[in-house]
Amino acid sequence: METPNLPYLAEYSKSGRAGCKQCKKGIDKDTLRLAVMVQSPFFDGLAPKWHHFDCFFVRYHPRNVGEIKNYEMLKYDDQKKIDEMLMKKQVPETQKNNRKRKVKVNTSQDFFVEYSKSNRAACISCTEKIEKDEIRIGKLDDDSDEARRIGPFKRWFHVDCFQNNCDDLGFISSVESLNGFDALKSADKKKLQKKILSSSKIVKSQTKVEEDEKQPKVEENCVKKESNKEEKALKKQSDLIHRNLEMVKSLAKNQIYSFFIENGVEEKNIPDDFSCRKEFLADALVFGWPRSCDKCGGCFIFNVWRYVCSGNYDEWTRCTNEMENPPRSKVKFFDDKIRDKFKYKFIKRQRLVNEMFKSKYQKNLLEKQIKQSQIKNEPSDNDEQEKGVLSGYIITYLGKEKLVSVKNKIEKLGAKYRNEINPTILCVVSSENHWHSLKKTKKIKTIEEMNIPVVSEDFFTNVSNPTISVQKALLDSKITFWDLDEDEITKRLEKLNSVSNIKSAFKSGSGKSQSKSQKVVIKDGIAVYPESELQDSAHVYKKGNDIYSVVLNLVDVNTNKNSYYKMQLLQNDKNDHLFFLFKSWGRIGTEIGNTKLENYYNLGEATDAFKRSYFERTSNHWSNRHNFVKHPNSYYPVDIDYNDTKETSQVIKVEESKSLLPLQVKELIALLFDIQNMKRTMMEFELDLEKMPLGKLSKKRILEACETLKYISDLLERKPIPQNELVGACNKFYSLVPHNFGMEKPPLITSSNMISTKNEMLESLLEIELAYEIISNNENSNTTEDALDFNYRKLKSEIIPISRNDDDYKLIEKYIQNTHAKTHNVYTLEIINIFRLNREGEAERFAKFADNPNRMLLWHGSRLTNFVGIISQGLRIAPKEAPATGYMFGKGVYFADSVSKSANYCYTSYDNSIGLLALSEVAIGNSKELINAEYVDKLPKKYQSVKGIGQSYPNPEEMVITADGVKVPLGKMINNTNLMRASLLYNEYIVYNEEQIKMKYLIQVRFNYKNLF
Repeated sequence: METPNLPYLAEYSKSGRAGCKQCKKGIDKDTLRLAVMVQSPFFDGLAPKWHHFDCFFVRYHPRNVGEIKNYEMLKYDDQKKIDEMLMKKQVPETQKNNRKRKVKVNTSQDFFVEYSKSNRAACISCTEKIEKDEIRIGKLDDDSDEARRIGPFKRWFHVDCFQNNCDDLGFISSVESLNGFDALKSADKKKLQKKILSSSKIVKSQTKVEEDEKQPKVEENCVKKESNKEEKALKKQSDLIHRNLEMVKSLAKNQIYSFFIENGVEEKNIPDDFSCRKEFLADALVFGWPRSCDKCGGCFIFNVWRYVCSGNYDEWTRCTNEMENPPRSKVKFFDDKIRDKFKYKFIKRQRLVNEMFKSKYQKNLLEKQIKQSQIKNEPSDNDEQEKGVLSGYIITYLGKEKLVSVKNKIEKLGAKYRNEINPTILCVVSSENHWHSLKKTKKIKTIEEMNIPVVSEDFFTNVSNPTISVQKALLDSKITFWDLDEDEITKRLEKLNSVSNIKSAFKSGSGKSQSKSQKVVIKDGIAVYPESELQDSAHVYKKGNDIYSVVLNLVDVNTNKNSYYKMQLLQNDKNDHLFFLFKSWGRIGTEIGNTKLENYYNLGEATDAFKRSYFERTSNHWSNRHNFVKHPNSYYPVDIDYNDTKETSQVIKVEESKSLLPLQVKELIALLFDIQNMKRTMMEFELDLEKMPLGKLSKKRILEACETLKYISDLLERKPIPQNELVGACNKFYSLVPHNFGMEKPPLITSSNMISTKNEMLESLLEIELAYEIISNNENSNTTEDALDFNYRKLKSEIIPISRNDDDYKLIEKYIQNTHAKTHNVYTLEIINIFRLNREGEAERFAKFADNPNRMLLWHGSRLTNFVGIISQGLRIAPKEAPATGYMFGKGVYFADSVSKSANYCYTSYDNSIGLLALSEVAIGNSKELINAEYVDKLPKKYQSVKGIGQSYPNPEEMVITADGVKVPLGKMINNTNLMRASLLYNEYIVYNEEQIKMKYLIQVRFNYKNLF
């Protein structure tokens, strides 16, 4: 199991080649060197910036030795040297001066005070601007990613914000110790001394400590003796380990390898890293050979405070097994001469551990990550599910209580804390006295202008009471509501609730860096990677069906790996004997990475080099790639389909079409077959379009990802959750469907909410794959046929626009107006076109249900990109490979009698406001009525559907029944007074047989989003 990525590294220089980044001089071999770990710009991983010991501490200040990787493997004296450097920074010095004892208050290297030089800087705590000439206090940041990359820099705080965060910032000194304090005006010095702990208090505290030290304390003396005893034992142990390590270093590589074989370690389980092998052997010579891991057969290697397995649980997962004291046995020597040279004698010992490390890392880090992720992700964004009482709301705070404590209270109630003031904030929490003592700053004026309610801290207690509504809790805790009355508070809550409910519609993508747009040249059906700069002069080499082009990826959620490796063998367009092997590697979705281009003048040498690189990365021979076997720590191929003869990038222009189809239909076809819209959808899901390009998606690969997600869902049901299996399954899932996380760590999938989100992604991918397959299918085409006519024919449906004067149009228009739910008031729906839809063969399939007495005209909404598949193949049930999570009533086709409930599933936005809704005749028959979630795998014979009962529904007295007996529930929405505690806000209808559906209408709508405030 890997340790977390630590910000610093210590070791003995392996050669004399490295230079110090501070003084620019060389670092001699075998001397102690320290590094700050920074993200490499050339590969997906951290790289060390090496420093001499003294040079390192000029620039960097680890908070404790727990941040320094490999510290525990250093010689004891070198550990003490590091300890002393850290203590110099942290511990105040005392000295005697004549008769009086004084505290020499250190001027801290890390903290500063000054008058703000401009108004450009913002406070790190509250994010508000710090005005020019205002007193600001800064802390030197030397351990963030940015600081490790460019060097330490100052982060600034308002005085009050600094005071509130003193403990978290590690400020243990006095205000007088701040760099720059002496340069302040006398009045400002006094203000600071009142606000922040003064040196007199420190002196008093220190004097008390010193007086206490004068008094003999038997217990403390005993502890001190015990501590000295432990120090001596640790030093003795360290010296013994390093003596053995020096002897091990004298051995050849093959001799060290032979030790592992002689002691029963299989070749596959021998640690890859040679330094690791040497340290393992030195440990074994001192303490005995540790038993192999009972889960994977790997070797237990000492790491920080315990022994961790270096093996692999399976092809996808590093083993997470660890032990404090693994069982040991006598080391077996393959050569008696070496035993005699080492003077080996087996003595049963137990490795002593620095207690500081043990307390810091005692918690299994992976287990902790799983629990944190579950807590973070478990509440669902679905507006129908139970959440925290304040879920979806945002709260800000102005008061004297510690911000960390307030944030915890807010988050426990399901809300989020934000400091910046905007109209989406539910309320400002403060105290009566503090609020009225505040000056009327710009922030306070903004709160007043936006009419944001200000309430006391009693609000937290009141709203926690299940018998008190959010509205009543606000009213009971009121400090000021400005100009708002009780009714306006209610309206404000409704608006904020609407924003929360459809927030997924406003999702703007990952926010991570995207690849730059580059010209892609397709030659013989294969794109030449533009990074090679050979797209205009070379093509990908093919031999029969063998295409010498691969995309590989490697994902590890434990070690934050999300790497790609691309490779192409290119042949010059004009010279058949000139070849280029192009390689590209890095981190998915970022600029991190590098390329390499190799020239070859012989085909055999070129293909050999390609195959050799393929084997090095995958541990599979190129000739066996069609029977690929995943190996631990090796790359996995992204499934690319090379069957297309050209890239489908058609842009259908209605105005240039000669089709005789009605204009409304032509515009609909152009909308349905919009390639750019499909790409936007993929980017919303943080998918990597470069490694998994549109149109190259393999249905087999997507279904395999569905099965993996289903397996993850099953793992989450187990208690405790099996860590190895979960990590492996997540690694596999992200390998099957490459994601763009930017620099963020690939997240463990640990909650039902995450399962649902990924399942929705896979369903959309299946629809896009189907749509692209239909778009790319050029069978039975002729060169003279108009593109719009050709694509219309692929849908295998008759699509007829309906006039606004038609009775059906008016019926549907009324259905939309009446059933738009009040909680979905962030947008209105504007009808663009209504089409009558006759799918090929669907009427005949539905004929057996034509006499069903309970047939209803119901809504179904979906992403625009899904409608090519929906129209051509009908509404379908999720595949068996998909996990059950996310389906409230099991896998079926879901409908609603509220237009806006279905419209929310169109996932439109301000920028992409056009959506499609389907109205279908559904043979509901006898429904099993439910008010709470219940997974339905198979309906009892007496039922033909499930009806989820909502808190609101269309007035049944206004229902219309058509001439052919279909019920249209178009009445105005009314409350279900008997079931106000139902899980659903609005009705849902689910059928489990696709033959019970006959699609009748397509409604093209524009979502007109309101400015709520």
